[in-house]
Amino acid sequence: MKSGSVALSLVAILSCAQANADPANDLWVKGRYEDAIKQGVAENTAVGLTVAARAAVAEMMAHTPPCPSCIDRAETLARKALAADPKEVSATLCLNAALGYRSRIIGPFATHSEGLDVTMKQSLEDSLAAHPGNARLIALLGNWDFEAIRAGGSLLARLSFGATMDGGLEKYDEALKLAPNDILINYMYGLGLAAYDPDQYRDKIVAAWKRVVAAPSADAYDDFQKERARDLLALFTGNNKDAFDTRLKSDMGIAK
Repeated sequence: MKSGSVALSLVAILSCAQANADPANDLWVKGRYEDAIKQGVAENTAVGLTVAARAAVAEMMAHTPPCPSCIDRAETLARKALAADPKEVSATLCLNAALGYRSRIIGPFATHSEGLDVTMKQSLEDSLAAHPGNARLIALLGNWDFEAIRAGGSLLARLSFGATMDGGLEKYDEALKLAPNDILINYMYGLGLAAYDPDQYRDKIVAAWKRVVAAPSADAYDDFQKERARDLLALFTGNNKDAFDTRLKSDMGIAK
């Protein structure tokens, strides 16, 4: 099973890192995402707006099929957070989440013609330059390689962007050395490999999702990812390919 265009967003919510403790973040931790959005917007600070963006992305990711208005809200809040702090890691990753979902809807050709692919990669590289060694940024750049190959094929991805599976795997290896038990990184690593070639990368997928299931939760979104990883792992190791494929596409927001 090889999937077509899969949003970078899958991996990006991913990376909305924890903000400093504040009322909006307290609501995020509890999974009260709509309240977190309202509180973060009311605070109107870089931290508050970043939490609001994170909550909006969480709501966006929960919708299958994708919800256009949810994507618009997540992108708007991420851009506001970046306006307040242009190199903020969480806001950068939330922006990539929203643009990735938009990319999935409009398709690879429109994505490239509108420059979304270049915008996403450049924003990640700029943020990484400001925050060298950030595991989640590195992982998302690895996912960018995976996505370029899924969307355009290995030859076009390599010639147009220098993207290769080996390059993506190397970035994930680096990220996992820095944060071996990070729930977001392991969850998206399994998703990315499963969407590309679940047979070839079976051992890596199983190991990644087992780490997700075993890791302690820090917030409600961790619980959400752990539940999804547990369900996917059961279907995958149970060799129920049709059910696994259906669930994978649903969890990733891929249209049937």
